[in-house]
Amino acid sequence: MDKIIEAFQGGKLQTDFISLTLVQNSTNKPIEYRGAGYIKQTENDGLTVRLYSVETKNTDFVSDFNSFGRTKPGTLFNDAGYYTLTGTSIDGSVWTAQNLLPQCSWLAGHLWLTKICRLRPA
Repeated sequence: MDKIIEAFQGGKLQTDFISLTLVQNSTNKPIEYRGAGYIKQTENDGLTVRLYSVETKNTDFVSDFNSFGRTKPGTLFNDAGYYTLTGTSIDGSVWTAQNLLPQCSWLAGHLWLTKICRLRPA
């Protein structure tokens, strides 16, 4: 844990995960992304997650793309607008971040879709 704190304080945090799960906080068909990936600290001390999604539930590229225009300025997010990220790092540590508002984009890979999100706590 000390190495993680030291890396974060030095602005160089990057942790690889053998499994990552990003799940919408909804009780009715939550959107889910599952796969391997990493969390990396950005130049402005934010965090970015890259999730190589091999399993996606209750969404697809077109649905995600079309959802961008549905958010109106000044609108408060309800619970279903937030997500929980859970991952197991390569050393076996379990990480969890709750109530995230991910700002995501898709990159088409050869074998998977890559979900890249900037993480912002609520």
